[in-house]
Amino acid sequence: ILSNLGDFQFLFIDLAIILVVVFTMSLNPAWKELVAQRPPSGLISGALLFSVLSQIIICIGFQSLGFFWVKQQPWYEVWQPQSDACNTTRSLYWNSSHLYNESNVDTHNIQNYENTTVFFISSFQYLIVAIAFSKGKPFRQPCYKNYFFVVSVMILYVFILLIMLHPVASIDQVLQIVCVPYQWRITMLMIVLVNALVSIMV
Repeated sequence: ILSNLGDFQFLFIDLAIILVVVFTMSLNPAWKELVAQRPPSGLISGALLFSVLSQIIICIGFQSLGFFWVKQQPWYEVWQPQSDACNTTRSLYWNSSHLYNESNVDTHNIQNYENTTVFFISSFQYLIVAIAFSKGKPFRQPCYKNYFFVVSVMILYVFILLIMLHPVASIDQVLQIVCVPYQWRITMLMIVLVNALVSIMV
């Protein structure tokens, strides 16, 4: 669809998610005793490559599922500034599309249903993968003992869940998110939950 994430979507992912995760997930304390097992001596090993590649495939798979599934929805159309998949009036809810002059054209094609879907799913995926790779025993304590990491992840989960299930017009405008029906928001949540289950099991 010749689209991409918007500038503020990239900033949110890079600054609010990735930086926070990078600075906190490595704070797990060491395991309480030494073990005979040696940690991997290099980053290029079969087990590590399999783990990374499997998570990449899982993320791509669930993003693709959301991307193609949204196109099958009965309310789906090629998004236009006057599109209103939420079936709401201007007096009840002004989503990001209504906060712009309808004569303006999104030349970068950021605002559309596919972008909104992939943005929400991928935002959760960064946190899911961080948890999946926060291995504890035998070298470090369990990730739930890393309180900074736990608090940071919980705050991010709650915030993303909030703006996905209960959209705020000003945030939608900044992140260039378009309004989608509530049922599709629940569907995205189900996709994320299954994604989390698969990623952690692998």
